Amino acid sequence: MRNIAILFFLTTLASAASAASESLVTREFRSSVPRSGTLRLVIDLPPSEVTIGNGPSGTIEAFGTVSRAYGKAADIAVAQQIVDDSSVRIDIQGTRAIIRRHLGPAAQGRRARRTKSDFKVTLLVPEGMHVELRQKAGEVKIAGAFGNILVRMRAGDVSIAVPKRTIKELIASVRVGDVTTNLGDRIISREGFFAGKTHFFNEGGNSILDVRLTAGNVDINLTE
Repeated sequence: MRNIAILFFLTTLASAASAASESLVTREFRSSVPRSGTLRLVIDLPPSEVTIGNGPSGTIEAFGTVSRAYGKAADIAVAQQIVDDSSVRIDIQGTRAIIRRHLGPAAQGRRARRTKSDFKVTLLVPEGMHVELRQKAGEVKIAGAFGNILVRMRAGDVSIAVPKRTIKELIASVRVGDVTTNLGDRIISREGFFAGKTHFFNEGGNSILDVRLTAGNVDINLTE
């Protein structure tokens, strides 16, 4: 059995046990901006669950939920105030659209800092846009047609499905964990400590897919 799978399984059990003794308050958020001259999507979030797909050609959209645990009924009101003042915003800087967490006054106080809120974010961007994600940990799912894709994380799970015809060079690696790459005509699997790097060239493509984790699982499918 894979070492990293055991690690994540035990972590999930611990989280589930903790969640069983707590309840959550949750709110939804949604924002969008015109694409204009934006060429690159940059995700600058704390550990989060992020899903990226394709949307309308002229719009960049972010939506999802923010939730927070509370231990007793007396804490519900404060927890709700914190999540109600928490969301995700889209900042346009030149040719970049930067996705950041937004915390209002109620989400920045001493009580808010005791524990962290959990963000689940879905991003819809036009086809062909470059994607850059750098965060400490999380779960990332990317599916669609994009430009260059760069992912850097210390720990987590990354799942990517993109058309093979768009990829010129693929680089995928983890120090501890698993990398599974489905190239259509064959599957390359690397696992364990210092699992190594998968490197693939496709002369017909024009984009770079570069995914590197310290610990975790990488699952890449190059679709037809």
